[in-house]
Amino acid sequence: MHAFSRSLARAVKNARDKMNLTQEQVGELVETNTRTISSIENGKSNTRMNILYPLVRVLRILCDSAKSFRP
Repeated sequence: MHAFSRSLARAVKNARDKMNLTQEQVGELVETNTRTISSIENGKSNTRMNILYPLVRVLRILCDSAKSFRP
């Protein structure tokens, strides 16, 4: 897993847990499926921008560089 995927995976999981949301709820909010959210959280997805942008917006994840995400 690349550092970018690892950082994004950790940030998504932490932010989702902090907001008490399920993967299914996050999927509905960003208009994707649970499998996609799971893949992102496990670092197994090359996340497309049409998913990444709504995801970080909905979960209020800050990006302080191209490789560093934090909830």
